[in-house]
Amino acid sequence: MNQDPAVVERMDAGFTKNSSVIPVGRKADGSWSAASSVADTSQILELSDFVQKKLKTLGRNILEGEIQVKPYKRKKKSACDYCVYADLCGFDRKIPGTSFRQLKDLPEKEVWKKISEN
Repeated sequence: MNQDPAVVERMDAGFTKNSSVIPVGRKADGSWSAASSVADTSQILELSDFVQKKLKTLGRNILEGEIQVKPYKRKKKSACDYCVYADLCGFDRKIPGTSFRQLKDLPEKEVWKKISEN
């Protein structure tokens, strides 16, 4: 979520302390709460560029025939938990060699560093 107060106000006109619409909350001093998922405009643009590059890479890989199913798993959650294509994709943990991509828990600063490096 863009941390710009004008953007937050447009996304949740009734926002005061904790939003029930977007992932933001304010502390008593007016700063964002630790549970807020916010970024400044430059970070949003950097994230957008990162996503565009990833989409191009994935599209190129698919066109070259690389279509392996390799969903992520992070702690006890996985991409399969909410996937509407689970019956079609062919990912089955019972098949030898089938595995999840294990995602690490990284501090927010490390995530932004990795995004900016790509």
